[in-house]
Amino acid sequence: MFNLEKTWVSTKNRIFLALLILLVFAANSQHITQQGTINNCYVPLAESIIAGDGYTFPLFDGLPATYPLWGYSFLVAIDYSLSAGFIILLAVQAFLAFVGIYYFYKIFELRPRPLHFLFLIPFIALMSVKWPDAIAGFLILPYIYYSKRYFDDKRWATMILSGIFLGILVNFRSEFILLPIMQLGMIAVPVFWKHRKGLAIHSAIVFAITIVSIAPWAVRYSTVSGQMGLTSSNGGAVVYISLGQLPGNPWGIVPLDRSAFDYARSVGIDNPYSAKGDSALKNEFTRLVSEKPMAYLKKCGYNLLSVIRGGVYTGEYASLAIDYDRRYEINDAIRNQSGMMAKADYLFDLPPSESISIVCEKVLQFAFVPVMFWLLFRFAGNFARPSGGNVQLFWLLASVVIYKLAVVSLVQYEYRHINAIYLLLLGIALSDKFGRKRSK
Repeated sequence: MFNLEKTWVSTKNRIFLALLILLVFAANSQHITQQGTINNCYVPLAESIIAGDGYTFPLFDGLPATYPLWGYSFLVAIDYSLSAGFIILLAVQAFLAFVGIYYFYKIFELRPRPLHFLFLIPFIALMSVKWPDAIAGFLILPYIYYSKRYFDDKRWATMILSGIFLGILVNFRSEFILLPIMQLGMIAVPVFWKHRKGLAIHSAIVFAITIVSIAPWAVRYSTVSGQMGLTSSNGGAVVYISLGQLPGNPWGIVPLDRSAFDYARSVGIDNPYSAKGDSALKNEFTRLVSEKPMAYLKKCGYNLLSVIRGGVYTGEYASLAIDYDRRYEINDAIRNQSGMMAKADYLFDLPPSESISIVCEKVLQFAFVPVMFWLLFRFAGNFARPSGGNVQLFWLLASVVIYKLAVVSLVQYEYRHINAIYLLLLGIALSDKFGRKRSK
């Protein structure tokens, strides 16, 4: 696949990285983010698959489920069939974290340094959580690596391999399905225009492979719902509740799942994540946005500002010291406090054993806020002046970063969503391959 010795020159570095991955996975083993989805969707799906009852769970009342996508569901089913208690699943994700960092160093041709490893914590934290974001966060790296190989050697085999990785990715997180279209559009940027032929071929072939890869899901979706769908049927719920991310939004929407349930049931639909519920919520989203387009633009701007000031997911290490249900209770209470000072007051009013552990966790999270600001600043600075020999690679990296920022702005922002592009931004900042050369 690639020469490990040239990538990882020190056995000490390999051991240090492996220990860091194990430490982060162990410390974040009691994470709660998105675990309601695991327990209420993926585990029942795994039970249904193993029992031979088909791809369904209670929310769909025995009918074929069109949400969530099946990529992560089958990984959970493999773990569940062996009664592994997520050990196999997390072992796979830990291994992918290790391999993903190898890809990171190969893409940017960086020499590994111990100081780098501290900056790798957000990626490792992403990989340590039981969610499809982990697999997607890994798969974007081999997609970029083999695309880079294609730009270097012009071999169709490497381009096809890159498309296969993106095709697998969209079976875990479908929002990346339009990435090749975005990449085609970016060819029009003057600095990329002289490479338009090779970039256009790459985008077209990768898009074709991606569509073929998601086709089995699309056929099944059409068969069981009578509607066309290349993604899972939660998109309507996501875009609808995301309108509530604008503080004081004119639609009066609270950005929580219950808002999607409330609207769906108000129009006689029990399950907002069904194909029928998906269509109804998308139609309502379109109606609300068309009535108040300026408010929607404000929501997009607010989400983009949240990216700049929000940092990335770094882990939930305080959960080691706090009971699972109690941590949910504390998180809800903090979320309901109005303003940072009120949140801080609530936090420091907690028993010391709880407040100290949460404060330490938040300190790490906040430490990466200026890091992310620096990475975004470096990216913006490099965008207009990539060096001649790396324009194609920068086109690839920039398209993924901009695409993800657009999705987060136009649809839904959560700081965990930015982890998918964190390593790309970090590599651009650390490398001297783009823009003005740095002195060594």
